[in-house]
Amino acid sequence: MAMLKAWTLLSFGALAPVLFLLILQKRLRRAEIFVGLGLNLAYQAILAAYLHMRVPYGWLKILLVVTCSIILTHLTLRVSFKRDQIPLRIWVIGFSILGCFCCFDSFLILARQGWEPLLGSGPYFRAPFNNDGERTVILVEALIRGKENPFLVGTPLNYQSLWYHWAALYLAVLPSLHRASAVAGALWSTSVLGSLLILWSFTRVSPRMFFRPWGWIMAGILFLSADSYHFMESLVLGGQAGIEADWSWPPVFIHFFPLKMAALTAPQHFLFLIFLSVFLVVPEFLSYFFYAAAWIASPPLSIFFFPFYFLARRKNAAKFFLVTLVAFLVHQLALGFPPWVLFIRKGIQSPTFWDVSWWAWPLLPVMGALITGVLGIFIFIFIASLWKKFRLDLFRGWEMLVLSLGVALSHYTWTNYELRRHFALVAFLAAAFWICRYFTALSPGKRKALALTAVGPALFLHGYFLYSFMGKPNQLDVSFPWKDYLAMNEILRHEFPGMPVLAGAHPHAIGTICPPAQEATTSFNTPLSAAVHTRLPEELMPTLGKMFIGGDFAPYGGRLGYRAILWGPVEERVWGEKTRRRFIDERGLLARSGTVGLYWLHDSWTPEIRKERGLGGDYEYRIAHRFAVDNWRSEAVEFYREAVQKNPNHRQAWMEMARVIESMGQADWGKKVLRDAIATVPNFKEAQDQLGTLDAQNIASGSTPR
Repeated sequence: MAMLKAWTLLSFGALAPVLFLLILQKRLRRAEIFVGLGLNLAYQAILAAYLHMRVPYGWLKILLVVTCSIILTHLTLRVSFKRDQIPLRIWVIGFSILGCFCCFDSFLILARQGWEPLLGSGPYFRAPFNNDGERTVILVEALIRGKENPFLVGTPLNYQSLWYHWAALYLAVLPSLHRASAVAGALWSTSVLGSLLILWSFTRVSPRMFFRPWGWIMAGILFLSADSYHFMESLVLGGQAGIEADWSWPPVFIHFFPLKMAALTAPQHFLFLIFLSVFLVVPEFLSYFFYAAAWIASPPLSIFFFPFYFLARRKNAAKFFLVTLVAFLVHQLALGFPPWVLFIRKGIQSPTFWDVSWWAWPLLPVMGALITGVLGIFIFIFIASLWKKFRLDLFRGWEMLVLSLGVALSHYTWTNYELRRHFALVAFLAAAFWICRYFTALSPGKRKALALTAVGPALFLHGYFLYSFMGKPNQLDVSFPWKDYLAMNEILRHEFPGMPVLAGAHPHAIGTICPPAQEATTSFNTPLSAAVHTRLPEELMPTLGKMFIGGDFAPYGGRLGYRAILWGPVEERVWGEKTRRRFIDERGLLARSGTVGLYWLHDSWTPEIRKERGLGGDYEYRIAHRFAVDNWRSEAVEFYREAVQKNPNHRQAWMEMARVIESMGQADWGKKVLRDAIATVPNFKEAQDQLGTLDAQNIASGSTPR
């Protein structure tokens, strides 16, 4: 029931100012309801972010934020509003029906996922809910606790967190025990409110489209997840159905990121899409507010969209530049860091220039269709149906400019995995607006024929999308005592608040990327997660690099500031017996919940390493060899490096270091070590032979020796 309570709380909080103004003014014009809802979402989210750590969470903070948003929304509407011309009959019944259609499936999916799902008999996760979905819970919980970063000790949280502040404002008044389910309710509430606002923006673009049933059908299709490309590719190449959404078919170059998936797993981006949709259809003065709100919600997506938009519109660019500066200032005041920090974070894969395989270039003309699924195919058929009376205006709007130039930039010119994935979300919205704008250009017969052509594949693919998140096997290993871990979370919250804890997680070994402990305190899952959510200090980069390459977290936990470690069946499988022997001491037990124990993080090898250092001699090699024997590879490499620096002619240290590095999957690094050894040690035949063997293996596998 926590999910339904959260949905009610957030939905009422978002609608409260509009309802209050309706009572105050006795009557609201139709567009005021939707514009007021969008303004209220923006004001509440920004106020919630600004008041974070300034006003404690609770009903008083909710009252303060809602009251201020009522005043600001009322003043903004009074200053800027113009009368709406959309007939009443369009949205009273139609919006209600279509809104329920667009969002009911979101409720089913969200109610099926999580540790205590509303639907189902136990924990159930399908990717990416075991990553992005869990991250949503983790970030909301972290904001409610305070300023701590749940992914890395002692670093600020630098992320697109506007939506998370808004959700935390309301969810903080609910019990922590059921807050994970409540976050699902917050996502559903955002999905419903966002769908209504995006639908309303479609009616503003093309009111005539909603005068006929085929227009309503097309509007519904825009909210479906119809991943035609990956579905067909998985059938042809893999022999079985799959889609990108649940990671059942891995994307390489082409990504598909529909509105539905954004609402379910990326609320920070969906909030941007809500503000963007309203920005596109309101008068100029109001558009400044939603333009700034979009920048504050998601600077990366704003970079993808607005340059192309203003290139197409070519008006008022100077005014909007000034608004951008104001948005940056508000971003700094509300979230505590400037937007450009999101683009200069260390540890993230840097984009590459012109690094595209030859086979991808011929796909450039159709790439927009491939990354937008059935919508893109519909646009191609649409344009082809008008071949007898070609219309240049079909290509002049901002929608086609975003699709064409955006694809050329993000997929061919300046590209990497994340750039392509984020651009796919903007491309999907551009395709949806293009269809709304030009659908009525067809004759009634062609509109009907095209709608019928699109609705079948779209419904079929969306049905498979629903099956992927409700009917496919659970990716979480339910044999683990997850109740013990969730009970340990309550112990961490109430008895050890703020204590950083290492805990095990692995997507393949146990089915989740984020350890449950991250919902209750600062923990750690991967160096990449730490890099994505914070601006990493330069001094931490070498340590995180060793953790990433070697895969061992516990030896470096103390350096990063972690004070305790969880140990239970999950850690036993993920980290193994070697970690238990070295870091778990029953004398350091702090708390226990069933099979899960909380221990002080203590390295039992520290005294022995000190003893070896005291003996002198070739102690670096002896320590390195011991680490290598027990499979602590990153630490072994550290001491092997010290050994060869102390004694450059130490042949055994050179060879063992190269073998350890190769065992970590770093073949190129291992060959570099061998080359350095050959250049340093005279007549080092053993290293020459090993290097020749590795080069021969490369040639046999078809790769070029480097």
